[in-house]
Amino acid sequence: MESRQGPMAVVFSWIRNALFPRFCASCGEEGDWLCPSCGLSDAEIEPGETVCLGCATVSRDGSLCQSCYHHFFLDGCLSGSSYHDARLREAIRQWKYEGNGEAWKWIQARLAPRIVPGLFRKVAWSVCPVPLHAARRRERGFDQAEEVAHFVVEQTGFPFVSLLDRSVWTDPQAQRSAEDRRAGDLDGAFSLVPGVSVPSAVLLCDDVVTSGATLDAAAKALKEAGVETVWAWTLARGGS
Repeated sequence: MESRQGPMAVVFSWIRNALFPRFCASCGEEGDWLCPSCGLSDAEIEPGETVCLGCATVSRDGSLCQSCYHHFFLDGCLSGSSYHDARLREAIRQWKYEGNGEAWKWIQARLAPRIVPGLFRKVAWSVCPVPLHAARRRERGFDQAEEVAHFVVEQTGFPFVSLLDRSVWTDPQAQRSAEDRRAGDLDGAFSLVPGVSVPSAVLLCDDVVTSGATLDAAAKALKEAGVETVWAWTLARGGS
């Protein structure tokens, strides 16, 4: 799937690339975010850990543990890889902030085999992105979570739904301290799209999860609207 980057974002990306050359995330060679040699490497990116989102203890299927379950609206979370993998981290940055479609293709090619039929519980999932605020979407030219959701839909055949609005502006999670990135801090940031039909089980999608504060705020809005089960799938999991 091509990245749906706006025309102005394409122009800015071209200017930025001309003024600030790229260097390979793996070996440091100048030329592109990943040089041809490293790009063709058979080395796999790190797999995502199957752990409780709340306390990071090992979880058989990504469910929250009994202790953390009572403090989250989200029921579980799975990630395709680890954000500690330098190549994946740079690929996400290039795609998300610079609109690099080749980086997005590279991500999809490596994570698609990890979205296997038995990965998710056998319920009637509907796939929903965690939306950007409208102002930030205009700034970037696309919504990366929406692209991730369509990617999951292509691999699973689950239906795509757009259920949420981001009604409150929040700073990017990467710019917040670990203490501020906790479940409950972003409650009220999301609201249900008026008039939508609410499914029983929703799979939220985003690019990276750290503490889970954003995903949990989205899950809270969905459960208050009547959704029974809310899980999440992200491209990568980072440390809190």
